[in-house]
Amino acid sequence: MFSVCDTSADGYGVSGSLWGSNSAGITSRLWTIDDGGDSGCDKKGENIGQLSSYQMEVWWQMPRAWRRIRISRRLAS
Repeated sequence: MFSVCDTSADGYGVSGSLWGSNSAGITSRLWTIDDGGDSGCDKKGENIGQLSSYQMEVWWQMPRAWRRIRISRRLAS
């Protein structure tokens, strides 16, 4: 389960995308989730292990000051 949590009441949200690459090296965005303006977190499940590598990208939606974090994981073949 992946979750994106906006813990700051600053009027801006947080988004996250999961990217996957297959064995041929083709990368595509699997989905995107957003959180902001409500309590709690937004969550999405994914069956990890069907592709050869994954990246979770998370960013803060504040104009001209966004921050992006990428977390990568390559699965053993």
